[in-house]
Amino acid sequence: MLGNKSSRRGSSRSDRLSSSISHTVATRRQRPAAKVRLTDRPELLKNPKARKTSAASKKTAKTRKKSNRLRLEPKKLSTPEYSLLGILATSCACIIATFITAANFDPARDAMTAMASLADDYYIEFLYPRTLGTQINDPAPILSKYTEAGLPSVRLSHLLVYNDGSHASYANYFNNKYYKCDTGHSYFSFYPVAPYGPRDYTVEYSPDCEEVL
Repeated sequence: MLGNKSSRRGSSRSDRLSSSISHTVATRRQRPAAKVRLTDRPELLKNPKARKTSAASKKTAKTRKKSNRLRLEPKKLSTPEYSLLGILATSCACIIATFITAANFDPARDAMTAMASLADDYYIEFLYPRTLGTQINDPAPILSKYTEAGLPSVRLSHLLVYNDGSHASYANYFNNKYYKCDTGHSYFSFYPVAPYGPRDYTVEYSPDCEEVL
């Protein structure tokens, strides 16, 4: 009797365990199936309203892309527009060149610059060696006498014709429609200074010039 009861109890327990295990296995198998849900997209696509909404959204996206492309692409200029731009650029360049020329144009200043260049060439090339003669290697004893009184004054006309007229082109600075000088009454006075080299001198100008325009 006891053996039968124990066997019945063992069998009942095993049945319970097997049923619980099978229930657990079944539950575990069913849980992923419960989590995985099919999307409702096929059903939505069957709906005409859903199709229209999707098509409208695609069309809007294409329109946006096309508008963005149009914004990014620069507008091409026509031939008349290019010609107009060329004319404007040329006009601006001419105006700028005119202003630069007007700012740099100064006949009186140009004449004084020409006088300084003439004086430098005349003293180095002609007056200095002619005054020293054979004492070219020992200039101090001779030139020191003229440091205060200066060498004899020289006319502008003489500077334009010395050395066979090699500086005659400078006359354009002293006789033009903007500025005129009386070359016979314009003088240069040279003063040697120590150590009495060919470039050791100062010059004083006595021009007789006037602006015409």
